[in-house]
Amino acid sequence: MVTAASLVYWSFTWLVVFGAVAFGLRGGWLARRGDLVEHARAIRISLRLIGFFLVTYVLKALVLGRESLDTWPRSAVVTLRVHESIVLVMLLAGIAAWGLARRLDPGKGRWQPGRRAALHRLCGRTALAAAVGTLLSASLVLLAMFRLARS
Repeated sequence: MVTAASLVYWSFTWLVVFGAVAFGLRGGWLARRGDLVEHARAIRISLRLIGFFLVTYVLKALVLGRESLDTWPRSAVVTLRVHESIVLVMLLAGIAAWGLARRLDPGKGRWQPGRRAALHRLCGRTALAAAVGTLLSASLVLLAMFRLARS
């Protein structure tokens, strides 16, 4: 069973994740343009939005509990598990990119070439691709939740 409070929460968090993805895409675009100071600023906003989501998720789990997946159709559960896997990739790649960026010091506005920068770029692109996948799969999960609430 899906409650109205749960639907409101997940709809709100979809908007938060949409904002995080939008700032992440902007950050990637700024990095390709060579504007590393603004790139770092956009990515920090994206990270804060993801952090906000994680905090609210813990609070939601404490207050509303977790969804009762035993009432969900198998296809919706599989979609949710795929979504959760993509989220994990996004978080791990994002943490790696952030850790590498701290050593690159983008606040100076200079890109420091080398293996660390290349790895940062790879992790950042992976995190961004996974963030887009997270948003798309979250959309499918949310649609399934609305269908469940209707039935």
